[in-house]
Amino acid sequence: MEQGDFMKLVSALGVGKRLPGAVYVHRAALKEESDVLFALINDAANEAGIGPRQWNVVKLSTRDQRISLLQYKDFYGSPFPELFRSHAIDLATGRARTTDYGRSDNPPILHRKELLLSPRHERIQEYQRLTDSAEAAGLFADPKKIGFRKQWNRLIRNKGLALVDGVFRPAIERTPTGQAETDGIERHLTAIDRTRLSTPMQILAQHGYLDGQYSVLDYGCGKGDDVRELGAHGIDVVGWDPVYVTDSSPRSADLVNLGFVINVIEDPKERSETLLRAYDYAKKVLVVSVMIGGESTNGRFSRCGDGVRTSRNTFQKYYTQQELRSYIEQVLGESPVAAKPGVFLVFRDKFEEQNFLLERQHVQREWRQLTARPRTVHEYLIPEDKIRQNLPLFEDFWQTALDLGRVPANDEFDFSDQLRSLAGSHKRAFESLKEHFETSELEEASARRLQDLTVFFALAAFDRRVAYARFSPRLRRDISAFFRSYAAAREEGSKLLYSIADLEGVKGACVEAVKEVRCGRVLPGHSLTVHRSLLEQLPPVLRVYVGCAGALYGDLDSVDLVKIHYTSPKVTFLIYDEYDSCRLPVLSARVKVNLATQRIDFFEGHPGEDSQLLYFKSDFDPVDRKEPEQVAFDRRLRQVIHLDENGLGPSLGALEQILGVEPT
Repeated sequence: MEQGDFMKLVSALGVGKRLPGAVYVHRAALKEESDVLFALINDAANEAGIGPRQWNVVKLSTRDQRISLLQYKDFYGSPFPELFRSHAIDLATGRARTTDYGRSDNPPILHRKELLLSPRHERIQEYQRLTDSAEAAGLFADPKKIGFRKQWNRLIRNKGLALVDGVFRPAIERTPTGQAETDGIERHLTAIDRTRLSTPMQILAQHGYLDGQYSVLDYGCGKGDDVRELGAHGIDVVGWDPVYVTDSSPRSADLVNLGFVINVIEDPKERSETLLRAYDYAKKVLVVSVMIGGESTNGRFSRCGDGVRTSRNTFQKYYTQQELRSYIEQVLGESPVAAKPGVFLVFRDKFEEQNFLLERQHVQREWRQLTARPRTVHEYLIPEDKIRQNLPLFEDFWQTALDLGRVPANDEFDFSDQLRSLAGSHKRAFESLKEHFETSELEEASARRLQDLTVFFALAAFDRRVAYARFSPRLRRDISAFFRSYAAAREEGSKLLYSIADLEGVKGACVEAVKEVRCGRVLPGHSLTVHRSLLEQLPPVLRVYVGCAGALYGDLDSVDLVKIHYTSPKVTFLIYDEYDSCRLPVLSARVKVNLATQRIDFFEGHPGEDSQLLYFKSDFDPVDRKEPEQVAFDRRLRQVIHLDENGLGPSLGALEQILGVEPT
């Protein structure tokens, strides 16, 4: 097509957001408005290897034959969608260039998205109300301050605004009797006595942050039980609370815990200021935790400000998981990492963030057996007698290589000086030991590590947390060893991430997984359910599939079973009471995560006789870990109980009637 014809088609468009030199149009609106232009752009995309799911907005130049295919994340659901990827194409030459914004922690964002859609779109009025409220609040007054996520969130915060029900409102919105609503709140009654570490502190301990290397500030420590416990372990910790611990002052620390504090502050402005102050004190990580709840929880209490007044005359603001994430992003301008429902980590130290995310995907493995075999003599290699004389040192080095799946760097092996005095270099020691020990274990370790890293980069792309400058030295070495370049690592991660959109591929991976782990429960044509402990043994596509759901939900250590749906993009996390000790565990809660909409739905288990039981628990245990007593119990139970097409059996009350007695 000639340039003049192209520009005429662009000029004739009746939809689109027009800026000097370009028109922005949503893919659906373009298809509806101009068949010719849509076909032209679609052909160009196909020629460049850009699939239909890799763009949802096109930028059309009004000056030449250049277009950009833009992929905005959650275009319809997000008030101001973030740019994930851009594909620039010169229609005249066919040359294409891709820019990945998914690795940026401050991506460009889109405003006035209703202009990109057909005026007949079903949500056009909703988007127009949002734009009108932003204009009325003066948010568009200076276009230079609104183009990127962090600047936009900062502007909203500085103007004292919050997004409520799809429009901007003052963050502190008083009713005519607003002050009276929160008068008399007895905030000091929210502090509780603890006999064990609080949930956020347990999370820090589980991830190795309470090993004594890091200083800790418990900001809003209540009665100080966590502080006393950490102090007894020799940890450098200080606590501060405006009611109970006022004899010390807050100070900067590596780790700052803001545990169940902001949810009891009835003043929204003070709530945000508290979160900001806590983050200012954090050198590496801020942990924010609140009470999780929805409308059913709020309905049990009387309304009070933007929360509820409890029976003890305290204030509580119950958050949903997504609401808490959005609130932290808006106040701090940083993307938090979900640790558990109601618990997020905000990393000031981005090295620390990448290490945390990587270790989530790192599978700890033990390599015990070192099998010797005949060696090939080569003058470069270390003499066999020298290896035998110093076998413990060389075995330790080989074990480190197996853990890493590659040659350890000097600072990755504790006895590097001693080793290099014998071998000259790690490389020479590594090549020599490949002739001394069985290499199949090394090959397996390398393959596993490559899988771990590819899963990491896939999940990093999903959560927009890939920035090479912030990677630890170890991760940079892994990239060099397993991918050769950062670009190649990102490409492999993106390929794996996009593969989860292929539900047929997910289904095939489920079939493969059943053969591999030899346990779990398959509902034909629907889903695979496995125990959480087996997730790291699943094929990479399933690890990413579940990992994306976990990134939205938080750490899975409280989850017992994971149901992987393959007819729709969903993952369900199942939590049971006393799963490990009970023959027939009772369902406590199930959490369904929709990967397409990123919606999280929490469902509590039915109480009493309506309780849902987990039948034939041994089905979920690996062959080498099945308990004979559980297997025997399940065998007897199968004689009277049959599961329905959804994999469910009778309720507790119905089971009692079948058996004639209450089961034990």
